[in-house]
Amino acid sequence: MKRVLFTGMRRGELFRLKWKDINFEKGFIHLRTPKGGEDQQIPLNKKAEELLNSISKTNSPFVFPGRERGEE
Repeated sequence: MKRVLFTGMRRGELFRLKWKDINFEKGFIHLRTPKGGEDQQIPLNKKAEELLNSISKTNSPFVFPGRERGEE
C-alpha cells in the first residue's frame, strides 16, 4: 500500500512491474500498458526508491512475483 501512495501506481501496474522497468540512476519507473493505454514514465521519489531497494530480489523478473507468476 505504501508503494501505491508513494508512486500513484494502480494495483495492477504494481503487479506487472518488472525490475528492468525501474531506473534508479535516472529516477523513474516505466509503466507498461497502464490503464490509460500508452506507456508512461513516472518519477521515482526517495520514499519509493527506499521501499523498492528494501525488497529482496528473486529469480523472477517481477518486483512482486506472486505465487502464480514465479518466473517468466
